[in-house]
Amino acid sequence: MTHARRWGFGLLIALLLVTWVLPGVRAENLGKMRIQQTDGKWVTGEVEETPEAYLVKVGSITVTIPKTRVKAILPVEETQSPGEAQEESNHGSGLKDLEIEKLLEGTGLMPPDEDPDDIELPLDEESVGEMMRIAGTENIYTTKHVVVVYTSTKQKAAEIATRLEAIWRWRVRFMKMLNLPLRMPEHKLELYYFADHEEFKTLQVNIGGQPDDGTLGFFLPSSNRSHFFDMLTWRPIKMRLQSLKNAPASVRAREENMARQWAEYQTLSVTQHELGHHIDFNLGLFPQAVFLDMESFDSIPRWLVEGTTMLFEVPPTAEGASLGVINYERVEQFQTIPKFAQKWSPDFFKLFVVRNEIWLQTGWYYPMGWALVYYLWEEKRPGLIEYYHIISNRDPGEAVSYSQREREFQDCFGTIDQKWVDDFWKYIMELPRKRSLLPPKDYP
Repeated sequence: MTHARRWGFGLLIALLLVTWVLPGVRAENLGKMRIQQTDGKWVTGEVEETPEAYLVKVGSITVTIPKTRVKAILPVEETQSPGEAQEESNHGSGLKDLEIEKLLEGTGLMPPDEDPDDIELPLDEESVGEMMRIAGTENIYTTKHVVVVYTSTKQKAAEIATRLEAIWRWRVRFMKMLNLPLRMPEHKLELYYFADHEEFKTLQVNIGGQPDDGTLGFFLPSSNRSHFFDMLTWRPIKMRLQSLKNAPASVRAREENMARQWAEYQTLSVTQHELGHHIDFNLGLFPQAVFLDMESFDSIPRWLVEGTTMLFEVPPTAEGASLGVINYERVEQFQTIPKFAQKWSPDFFKLFVVRNEIWLQTGWYYPMGWALVYYLWEEKRPGLIEYYHIISNRDPGEAVSYSQREREFQDCFGTIDQKWVDDFWKYIMELPRKRSLLPPKDYP
């Protein structure tokens, strides 16, 4: 298997989650109510009242509506007929765009003039100037939230910028669904896109690293930049194509088609993984300060950081976003790796949950990280939302023992016994595999 993601230049990313329902404030349960906001929009759900706001549970999502934005609040039976009752979403099938829009409509998580999709971030001209000097180019491409310094064609730069904007939109929706506040970056997110892999390797040296042929892209927290290149120029691909330059035209055409399929898939997968980390770090999904030192980083579960971004590795489809859609590459890996092909003991599972060091042993723990977060999202979503909030409130540098990490996990998801582990393992092993949606096997 090609190791498409390596973190040799820095541990990935994180985001800063700040609890926005004040601790210690008791909420009064009002039952199922319908709230009309000052803009005329209605939100229906189970309502709890605090001194400053109403907490409305819509399906598995809890949203906060400040009392200053409430025009009326009425019991459901006074406002809607049985046919108008809002249906709960089906958690097992991947949320659709319209479904999420309906759930989030009018929730007031951010005032309209502060919607992160509408705000254009300023350009950090000094920082971008440094990037252009390092890359040896004056080419830049900008969108609302990103600037690409590129040596490739403008079209390639535009494609990756558009991809980042799509990931941005879905990360914003995801954080709203988690009921977590957004922290807007000061400037546009910065990334490199190189026309050739050799330029990419030169950059690795220029920023203090070592060239690594196995790295297909990375996000570097210390510079807050992402780095990518045209995958068709990756050395193994180039060598394979060059070896067939004298082959019959039909053979060359077939090989070139396989190379394009592989490059297109890896470009989407790797960029969405790395840009996901980049956005998570800048929007505040995990504590930003965890990269100050190793002790701070170790306070955040690595399986949660990696598993979260792997939820979004799959490009949006006709079903909506990648969120909730099966990641067939990770399913294929999980179900075919001998290490995972046998049922586990609770002790092995606990080790994976509590020890970040286990990720340094092998890249095969990535599919397990995806599998765990996907399972918790689909089957234990309220607990997962609670767990995100616990992690978000962690102070930088806070010492977290293995026993504390185990206790936090079990408080949110239940006791880790053989039945828990068997249920998880069975759920993932029974997911369908679709080889046709993956790149050519064992290529290049």
